[in-house]
Amino acid sequence: AGVPYYWYDSVHSRWELQPPASDPAQVINYSRGSDADYDDSLIAETVDATVESYGVTMTIAAGNSGPSQRTVNDPAIAFNALSVGAFSGGGTSDPNDDTVFAWSSRGPTVGGRKKPDLVAVGDGGLAYSYYQTTGQLWKYDTGTSYAAPQVGGGALLLAGAGIRDPKVVKAILIDSARPGRATPSSPMGTQTGWLPDWGWGELNLDAAYRERL
Repeated sequence: AGVPYYWYDSVHSRWELQPPASDPAQVINYSRGSDADYDDSLIAETVDATVESYGVTMTIAAGNSGPSQRTVNDPAIAFNALSVGAFSGGGTSDPNDDTVFAWSSRGPTVGGRKKPDLVAVGDGGLAYSYYQTTGQLWKYDTGTSYAAPQVGGGALLLAGAGIRDPKVVKAILIDSARPGRATPSSPMGTQTGWLPDWGWGELNLDAAYRERL
């Protein structure tokens, strides 16, 4: 990823330094996390330091601990990360039937930070990583772990357009987001600010493309 880190070599009982890649990544996706009843942690600070020090965009799954508020996972609580919740597209390309999944973690953080930042589609047919043992090429699955990489893909497309500052990438993806529902029963597009379930809205790459300049 272009980020050096230490790992423990249990065979030789010593810590080893993993050198960074010579051609570093522009975007890192992290689809892991744990419930957090706190507002800061060492791993969240590491995420913030990674973004700040290496100029890399980090997208992180917000967690599957909803629908209660203050359930965003660690390290998606990090300031500099793009914390991503999950919505269902209803099986259509029409956003009017989009809804945030009940299990998608809600904000804010325990300290009141506005996370998640965005939501993206969190269900669908996926390449099955256990093909060799199951013989299946595809599986259907759900989770914010599938939503976060889509925002990472949007960040990669912006990087390909020459926009690599993680603050600018984050600003464009948030500013171009499609407004969600002011309340669960409200029509799509009624969202006017940050919401615990929708964040700042849902990923909208068409609008992000138009804002790239």
